Amino acid sequence: MYESDRSIEVQLIPLEGFAEPIFDVSQLPFAITSGVEVADVSAIMPPSDFAYMEAEVGRWQMRYFNSTVKFGLVHKYTLSMLDEDHTNKEETELLNNVFALLRIIRPHRRLGGASGSIKDGKAQFNSLTYPQSAIDVPEAVKLFCVRNKDLVELRNLLPTFLTAMRGPYWPFRMAVQYYYMGYEQNDWKSRYLHWGSSALHALYSHRDQKIIPRAKAFLGENTLIYDPKEHPEYEFLTPTN
Repeated sequence: MYESDRSIEVQLIPLEGFAEPIFDVSQLPFAITSGVEVADVSAIMPPSDFAYMEAEVGRWQMRYFNSTVKFGLVHKYTLSMLDEDHTNKEETELLNNVFALLRIIRPHRRLGGASGSIKDGKAQFNSLTYPQSAIDVPEAVKLFCVRNKDLVELRNLLPTFLTAMRGPYWPFRMAVQYYYMGYEQNDWKSRYLHWGSSALHALYSHRDQKIIPRAKAFLGENTLIYDPKEHPEYEFLTPTN
């Protein structure tokens, strides 16, 4: 295919703005893997390109698309005409896997996404996914944003993560799928069941190993559940191991 037929997908993400140090945008665009980067997408996603949708879905659903400043995970790729069953599937699923790993590293609110094509050097989006107010993250992470160090960790872990997600490692893959699905539930009990199932799959072990000792060995018995800096309102309480 030609350059004009390239596909593009974007998942909008929040960058750290509440804690010090504030996200260093001079590091953008930040390459994650071949064809995928975190970038300022304001220029390729101007509010004017989405104005026609506001009458259909409402201003609240369009709030992030209407912003003049946007950051996102960007995936640009060309679909192969020779290997549609394998290569194309990996390409079309890649950004979902990258986004899933980023939310494991740093849980955060979903701001919406878009997919389309690049024609004559300009992105044209024909499919949007909107932030859903009824589906949200737990209270403890509502203000969480992506940090520079999260992107470094994302880039370092992604090759191993993709190998696991594309191979016969079903306990791991099921754990990720349950975790991802938990974000899509608008009832806390359903989310609890999905995330509980994710934890069981992630910590599945042989009969002579138990979940709690394995978790302590992996995380460290003295690891704090929350970093006190993440929750300054708890500064007068003793951190819990």
